[in-house]
Amino acid sequence: MKHLPLTEAQYRAVLDGAKTQLRRKGGSIPIEADIVHSWKDGRWEFGRGEDLLEVVTPLYTIGETVALVLPYWQSPDEIPGGGRVTIWDAVSNLCRFRWPDGEVDWYEPSRSIPNSDEGWKLMPAPSMPEWAGLYTVTITGVQPERLGEIGAKDVEAEGVDVAAKLPAFPPPEVRSPKKLDELATFVARLLFKELWESIYGEGSWNPELWVWAYTFKLNKETQ
Repeated sequence: MKHLPLTEAQYRAVLDGAKTQLRRKGGSIPIEADIVHSWKDGRWEFGRGEDLLEVVTPLYTIGETVALVLPYWQSPDEIPGGGRVTIWDAVSNLCRFRWPDGEVDWYEPSRSIPNSDEGWKLMPAPSMPEWAGLYTVTITGVQPERLGEIGAKDVEAEGVDVAAKLPAFPPPEVRSPKKLDELATFVARLLFKELWESIYGEGSWNPELWVWAYTFKLNKETQ
């Protein structure tokens, strides 16, 4: 099963129902492409004018079930009986491990934060073992788009509370429906830029960059 790496904040937002979309870099999609065409087999063609530039398949496809993973703490010690290392994540606050026969077990730690002095090591989300994940999502939509084209509703679906950042009493010159929509879009993109750069680094925001916009639904059953 493929992984969907998330930050701790994104993971919590998915579980709370506040996040139903995720954007990832487009990889090999040429930034100069201006024509997009999709195929039923999941591939997408990107071109410019009459020229075909690239045929790209997104990492996740519609209908696919993907495991949610997040940064986690890993124990330096193997459990008795030759089991694998213990995995501890801050969201569930459970320590999970797998016995040699493949059975996964868990226990509640005596504290909420691992102690790095005892050898616990913070690991990146993509390296989390599949058996250690608790939740999965099903991909319901895939769409390539320019990073800077994201709208206010999509930023909200990314788990960002746009409404909380809008003025409660906007000035008279922006009180028409059109102006209010423009204000919401402007604020939303600033907030999403801040989120994007917090994940990919300062200066990584490029409104012309192609990204994959994934829509998903959380599967209630835990693994």
